[in-house]
Amino acid sequence: MPSKPPRACSQIRCPNYATADGSYCSEHKPPPRPKPSALKRERDSFYGRAKWRNYRRRHLMTNPMCTLCLEISIAEEARHLDHIVPRNAGGPDYPTPNGVRGLCHSCHSQVTAEYLKDPDKFIKEACIKYGLPSPT
Repeated sequence: MPSKPPRACSQIRCPNYATADGSYCSEHKPPPRPKPSALKRERDSFYGRAKWRNYRRRHLMTNPMCTLCLEISIAEEARHLDHIVPRNAGGPDYPTPNGVRGLCHSCHSQVTAEYLKDPDKFIKEACIKYGLPSPT
């Protein structure tokens, strides 16, 4: 039985043939993707649980506007439910209603960036601002 003819490499202007297991030659073959870490898998599985989805839905139904935008008199719909004290910093999975806040995508990105700059300072200031106990 005849074999398949060789395929051209998918890299533009490459004169080589692709390897048998892919669409690129050995010179242009992309590096393998890293496997997700255990922490990322656990985080993704938490936010995919029905209990979290229902908790998030209930909170956003009662508080549909972005908390930070409302502080500066902007009306923006909340898309994310943000743990004020992040779970990976010792915050509870399902905090009381004053332990989470609805945020629009822009505010959620800003809050996350702020947290990543200096986690300890961020948590301390957030606990004072919202009257929450420190997670330590």
